Amino acid sequence: MGEPMKIVQLARDLIHLSGLEEGRDVEITFTGLRPGEKMFEELFLESEDFGRTTHEKVFAARNGQRSAVPVSSIARLTAAAESGDAELALRLLAEAVPSLRAVAGRWPAVASSKVRVALT
Repeated sequence: MGEPMKIVQLARDLIHLSGLEEGRDVEITFTGLRPGEKMFEELFLESEDFGRTTHEKVFAARNGQRSAVPVSSIARLTAAAESGDAELALRLLAEAVPSLRAVAGRWPAVASSKVRVALT
């Protein structure tokens, strides 16, 4: 699956590959974690089954068991998002997607601000 990589090293590599120099052309600023931000990203959910493919660095995942979300739930979620009710929209989204959850019982800062959604 590869080795963990520090984001700062990735940033430094991208700066170098762009022909720029850290400290002269680009500054890296450490801001700390924001609400809801994670230190690690999981590649697979607990409910997913995964296996190797013919390429040694590519894995295939099969979604775990999940039930279909009723159309009425989608309609309620859409209405909440269109009205700008972020708290209700996030709660309905969490009901539809059980693996989605708030961090430490709180949603990211978006829950306290108005949300606008453009549906196409």
